[in-house]
Parts: sequence; structure tokens; C-alpha cells
Amino acid sequence: MEQAIAQLREWLMEQQAGLIQDRRTLVGLLESAWPHLLGSCDTRMTSAKLERLENPKWSAPVLTFVVERHGAAQFGSSRAELQGWSIDANAGSALSFKQSTRQIRPRSAPYDAKRVAAELAAAITEGRPHPHVELSEDGFQIRIATILPSGGPKEALHARRKRLRTALIDQLSEIDYTDKSNWRFARRT
Repeated sequence: MEQAIAQLREWLMEQQAGLIQDRRTLVGLLESAWPHLLGSCDTRMTSAKLERLENPKWSAPVLTFVVERHGAAQFGSSRAELQGWSIDANAGSALSFKQSTRQIRPRSAPYDAKRVAAELAAAITEGRPHPHVELSEDGFQIRIATILPSGGPKEALHARRKRLRTALIDQLSEIDYTDKSNWRFARRT
């Protein structure tokens, strides 16, 4: 326990101030000491994630570095959090701080809910078939899953569906349809 932190401290004290060049040795020593550093588990950071360590800088007795975290990306975000870490070699402690974010894949294109709502409303008023509309005698149902399928960032999907619903209700209020819920609309009687 203390031995791993002592080995890390000893090696760091031999390094010149500034950017650490021997990344492989640093990562190996950090991985051994990580579970024993006070505060190292505060953000569910594990020693296995230290392979993603970037920009390690030494200014005795503090080592700082950045790790790209993918928590939000697992849920569809196009960004990863860049988490900064400050390791006090004398105190045997680790402190994390949010550094910034990094775009890890392209963002989705902007969604034009008004255009889609106008297209759907036109098909409904003209009574013509549309791949996203199921017509019935008393109204119709929008097949929302074919327009905005699940997947990707949940908040973005929810916001896009909400914007589409609002735009569609605006379009349909002019042609005598009312919202019945669950993307079902009926003629007013």
C-alpha cells in the first residue's frame, strides 16, 4: 500500500519539472499506487483508465494530468469529459476537477421540426398516404419512431420530439384536429 505510493513519489522526485517524457513508467507506477491514493476513487476513476492519461506535468510535489472520460458517450453524447487530476505525492492524495470537454464524434445535424410538421400536416389535410402517418376514420396517428427513432442522446431525442409535437399541434389547430395523446389526433366534433 504505502510502498506503491513511496515508489511513485521516489520516481517523481527524480524527474525534472515540466512535462514528463517517460509516460509508460509513470502510468505503471500510477496504476500500482492508484487504489491507495486518498480521493482516487471519488469519480469512479479506476487505475485501468490511466492508460488514457494525457499531458502529465510535474511540479514537486504535485503531478497533474488529464484523462478522457467516456461516461456521457456511453449514453449517446458526442462529447467526452476531460477530467483533470492533481496528485500530491507527499500527501498521497488525488483530487479531480473538470477540465473541459472534447468532441469525439460529429454532432447530429440540426433538426427542423417546423418543416417536418408542415410536411405531415399537408399530407393529412390532403388525405394522401404518408409513411409516418396512419390514417383512421376519426383521425390519425403519427408513427413517431419512424421519424425520430430511439437511440442517441436521450435529452436530444426528447427535445426533438417535443419540438415536433408543438409544431404539429400548431399546424393542426388550424385544420380542426385535437391532440388525444401518444401521437394520436382526432377530428374535433
